[in-house]
Amino acid sequence: MNAAQRHARSFLSASVVLAAVGVTVLTLAALVVQGDPLDPWWLLAVPAIVLTSAAPLYLDRYDDWLAVGTEFCVLVMLSLALDWPQALSLWIIGVVLAQLVPVARAPRAFDASLSVVCGAVAVAVVSILDPGTFGYGEVMAVGAAFTLAFLIDIGVSVLRVHAAEPPAPGSIAARGYEVLTLYGLYVGVTAMGYVSVLLYRAVSPWALFAVLPALAIVLMAVKGLPRERETARRLNVLFETANALHSASTEAEVLAVLDAGVRRLGKSPGSGLRR
Repeated sequence: MNAAQRHARSFLSASVVLAAVGVTVLTLAALVVQGDPLDPWWLLAVPAIVLTSAAPLYLDRYDDWLAVGTEFCVLVMLSLALDWPQALSLWIIGVVLAQLVPVARAPRAFDASLSVVCGAVAVAVVSILDPGTFGYGEVMAVGAAFTLAFLIDIGVSVLRVHAAEPPAPGSIAARGYEVLTLYGLYVGVTAMGYVSVLLYRAVSPWALFAVLPALAIVLMAVKGLPRERETARRLNVLFETANALHSASTEAEVLAVLDAGVRRLGKSPGSGLRR
């Protein structure tokens, strides 16, 4: 990674973090002005965000993992059931705590900041477009809000990855099917949040416990899918590298094949052989 790429990556990361700080300050100010007490029952949304964030939806790109959190299903419910300052404050607390209690990777300020920004966009669109009653208008408002959040999440993540190392020609277009597949999974997860809202409105808050078994099954399936894909990918890279070594006749060719295999296996700009 050269100096220009490092500066571009740092600038993008800093911009996202500053945007998240601005969202947080605005939310706190709105809470103070609003002054409405929050029903303690809604505090359960915070551990729900932390738990669901442990099973993100992964997209295996050419050089890194891109992830969209399943915790957005909780935000769907918060955005429709609470005023935007309360919904967004619970969301911010949840995503920050999720980074402080990492399950599979070290906490990163960029990830939490991007989740805050995407959540703020979704909540803002819902608060503007939602008619407040079940119907086509509300479904379209939720769909537009969380589709926009998805696009921002993926788009900013891709820009950050490409700031470190430009993509190979045609690599982005070749991943279109994977992006659509990821979006389909994302729609299914967010739809579960909308079902929870309908249960909350029609029955009682306690009816939400009926959703827990389905949510647990979805999270276990989501958690297992990337692990299987990653294992299959690594085995495929090792097999192809071993096969290519049979055609290498010089030391330079052997080192070139090994270097290419290491780069594919590592999936990061810094992967490669070392002297």
